Amino acid sequence: MSGPGSPGPSGSPGASAASAASAASGASGASGVSFSPGARGGASPVGDGPRRPGGGQGAVVALGSPEQLAGFALAGAALLPARSAAEAVRAWDEGLDDAVLVVLTPEAAAWLGTRTTSADLPLTVVVPG
Repeated sequence: MSGPGSPGPSGSPGASAASAASAASGASGASGVSFSPGARGGASPVGDGPRRPGGGQGAVVALGSPEQLAGFALAGAALLPARSAAEAVRAWDEGLDDAVLVVLTPEAAAWLGTRTTSADLPLTVVVPG
């Protein structure tokens, strides 16, 4: 029977409870690398989001046909649906405040033309059609 104070797998009292508490709190594993949010000055090696050159976080934005964007929401991207060139241009001009990566549908890329090529804009990629 195991419980608090009873020997864990290593034979020492409470070893399994300590291991569980350590894992639950995000403490370092055998490699010494912590995977908990907020560790190491707020940065986590996995799943902490894209970083801006100055160190702040930015957003991944997907722009284009709503039907083609649905899957990007599952990955946490902000969606900017556009069904026309005018909507795509408006979304591009107004919706990229925190963007570090913009994913465009092929149609949206065609609508936006050379607007996406400036060096001071976020990295932009076009998904295959």
